[in-house]
Amino acid sequence: MGANDDDSLLDARYVRWQGLSIAQLTVAIGVMSAWSAGAVVYGVSFLHLLDHHSCSRGWLLGAIVVLLLASALSFFAVVSRTLDFKLTARKVRKRVLDKRGNPYTKSLTLASLTADQFGKFTWVLFSGSVLLFAVRLTIVSITVGINLDLMK
Repeated sequence: MGANDDDSLLDARYVRWQGLSIAQLTVAIGVMSAWSAGAVVYGVSFLHLLDHHSCSRGWLLGAIVVLLLASALSFFAVVSRTLDFKLTARKVRKRVLDKRGNPYTKSLTLASLTADQFGKFTWVLFSGSVLLFAVRLTIVSITVGINLDLMK
């Protein structure tokens, strides 16, 4: 077993783990999107109970706005992730065609951003979505806790 065999094993292992990482982030973004949508519905359904509690109603409305922002970040994370995949596929195709002596003419950037930049942007959007979801969860928990008497 030579050095090239070791390199190919490492490459295969890297590709496998990279595939798992891609799949996990994709599922995590989907879960955040679904939780956000469900939480918006819950918040709106709870809102009608707070008609005469204007302070709590204001906090809940604020929480719904934060949640809508979290949903928007999740949506843009999906778009960014898709563009990252597209540009990464182009980069791989270019590498393969260059080895064969065929020039690849499609751009490896989109809106002046590379695949790596879209990847970083995806992680920033996803992290922001998780953070906003946690803020919203805290606000709603406090609002519901203060108004437990209305839940009876």
